[in-house]
Amino acid sequence: MSESLNIDMATMLDQMTPEMRTLMLDILQKGQAAAAGKTARQEQQDKDYSSLEKKDVSCINSREDFFAEKMYAKVYGGLYEDIAGGVVARCDIPTVEYLLSEKAKEIGKTDLLKLFKSKASAYKKRMKLEYEQAKRAQSQALRDAAEEEKRRQKENGNMTQYTELPEWCTGNKYMGEGWIANNDEGIYKLEERGSTIRKVEACGRAAMINRLLAPMDGGDGIVRVELAYDSEDGWRHRVVERGELVNQNRAIALAEYGVDVNSERVRPFTNAMSSMLKESSTRGAIPRVQSSAKLALYKNGKLVLPYASKDFIFEKENEFPKMMEALTPHGDAEKSRQGFVELRKKNLFKGFNFAIAATLAAPIIMMTDANGFVFNLYAPTGSGKSLVQAIIATLWGDFHMNKGFVRGADNTPTNLETVAGIMNCLPLIVDDYNKLQSEEDKRRFNKSIMLLAGGIGKGRATKNLSIRETASYNLDVFITAEQSIGEIAARTGAGGGVINRLYEVPTDAECPVSKAEIDEIMETFNDNYGHLGVEFVGILNKLKAKGLKAKVSEKARELEARMKELGVDKTNKQIDIAAILLVADEIAAEEIFKDNRKISLDEAIEYMADSSMVKQEARMYQAVIDKVYSNPNRFEGLAPEALLCGEIWGKYEKTDEKEAMVKETGPDGQTIEYAPTTVAIFKKNLTEMARECNASVNMFLAYLKREGLLYPDKDRPDKKVPFKHYSNLNEKKENVVTRLRAIKFRLPRQDDIPFDEE
Repeated sequence: MSESLNIDMATMLDQMTPEMRTLMLDILQKGQAAAAGKTARQEQQDKDYSSLEKKDVSCINSREDFFAEKMYAKVYGGLYEDIAGGVVARCDIPTVEYLLSEKAKEIGKTDLLKLFKSKASAYKKRMKLEYEQAKRAQSQALRDAAEEEKRRQKENGNMTQYTELPEWCTGNKYMGEGWIANNDEGIYKLEERGSTIRKVEACGRAAMINRLLAPMDGGDGIVRVELAYDSEDGWRHRVVERGELVNQNRAIALAEYGVDVNSERVRPFTNAMSSMLKESSTRGAIPRVQSSAKLALYKNGKLVLPYASKDFIFEKENEFPKMMEALTPHGDAEKSRQGFVELRKKNLFKGFNFAIAATLAAPIIMMTDANGFVFNLYAPTGSGKSLVQAIIATLWGDFHMNKGFVRGADNTPTNLETVAGIMNCLPLIVDDYNKLQSEEDKRRFNKSIMLLAGGIGKGRATKNLSIRETASYNLDVFITAEQSIGEIAARTGAGGGVINRLYEVPTDAECPVSKAEIDEIMETFNDNYGHLGVEFVGILNKLKAKGLKAKVSEKARELEARMKELGVDKTNKQIDIAAILLVADEIAAEEIFKDNRKISLDEAIEYMADSSMVKQEARMYQAVIDKVYSNPNRFEGLAPEALLCGEIWGKYEKTDEKEAMVKETGPDGQTIEYAPTTVAIFKKNLTEMARECNASVNMFLAYLKREGLLYPDKDRPDKKVPFKHYSNLNEKKENVVTRLRAIKFRLPRQDDIPFDEE
């Protein structure tokens, strides 16, 4: 067939004129060339251009390469999208483009370069168009999905889609339209911005309002909720104020506790939480739980210990994370009871029953609306008082300091006041008063005692100058010390109010048990605690306030009758404290331990402060007496002349026959007369002593006059007193008697005065 075609073509050419033959031959040659070029381009389409990915253009070696669609796809495939492999990286496109331009000039000079640029421009435009069309399609798909989600949410309500929630979590919650919440992406919504859809993140991890708090104690007016949230350490929960969820300035602080918010997410976060609170509460999807900032309450005539209930949230758990754990009953109640019974039976520790009574007294104080007080168990280091404190603390909870129930004396007054507010009508147990090193620290702590025993804290302002709610409570404070706090209070001038609110019991000077015996005792109390306090509260609730008040009043009458028999004088406040301790001890002995081992009236009276020690002027009188006898070299007549030195403060006379005789009734009823012992102190020195006692000189003089102890001149509080060897305070002159004015008063009769000249 081909041969016949060739013969026919040759015959046809022979029959043409020379011009026509030349034209036909030219057409045939061009056709053949075009067919050959088409075959070459087809070959280029199958060519491997992968070296371009490495910025290597050695694969480009002919004009036909610049017609190959595959080459342009390799160069510009990643122009608008980051594609891993298979195309030239976006950052390398300009370099490859330049190398191809140079290659085009090399192969086909300017014509081929223009062709390359034209085809490259057209390809990039096409890629842009395809990219924009894909984005529009994607946006439309997202828009359709969002519309579908809105439709579904409107019909069924929009719920969070969290999975694998912890057991304590109360389930998924409702949110406003548009919000999406799941474990993988946290909380977000899709917002339309022009022709695009933008993802707005509110929280990088799951978060939701778990429970609404319903304050048992009336609350402080601030709405609080329990926030549950996923974090780097797993699911957590935290009590927060409503303002922390809906106020951007406060919500950002939640990041410190593991909530996955930041400065960009915080505004959407507050909007998401607001919608969750509204939608879920409207649909009843957020359960309410009882809460309180106090761990013991007196409500409707009954004591309530909310920490003993599972359905309770402690509002201050963030500040005191281990307090609930410390108070939750642990171990076996009977083992704890038996441990106490054994110790009471052995009577190993002096003051042990007093310590038990003081620890159980707090709820009685609340129910009878009595004044609070401070109980101090004191003895030298190594006496075992800290052991006693640890044991009695287990009546209510864990005695270990790191759990927070037992506090250190070196805590700030504000901290102790806050804890007292939390305890409310449980004892505030404070360890080791002697952690306070300076006299100023002790003076400040003694002032705090007044507040703690008074049942109300200091008024304070908030950051915006509004008044913060004042802490209130009705309890007693149990503390251990190495010496009497009352003596320290007298020395530092804390006032009679401190002494009047103190009940102090000394314990043994040395610990009566060995280290091995201590370890054996504490085996019981380490793991068994908190039960007996709860049981004691149940007994008090059965007695009711009326029954308790009757018991306390009865004990007070018994104390007064016995004090009258003994001829001792105690203040009403001291009587009230002792009566409460006796009632607590009686209930414990009869109902808790059932051993009938009770504190006697005489034991209770023995440790009550005398009325005279409570009065500031009487305390100053005792302080002045101590000052005189501890500084004999400052008083003429008290020390031998050779020992007198420095400034003289006054004159001492053991038997002052110049003053009226003192008459007293002896033990056998006979009248005894004797010359008084007197001291005359210069007023400036007496003023200094008064300052040290935080007392008034004028009130002290009035006290001396009222008690018949002052020896004044007529119409003056002072008196001219002859000084045998001194013409003034500092200079000694022999055989010169100088009369100088001083405050002269009587001292108690003494038989063993050190350095007495006689």
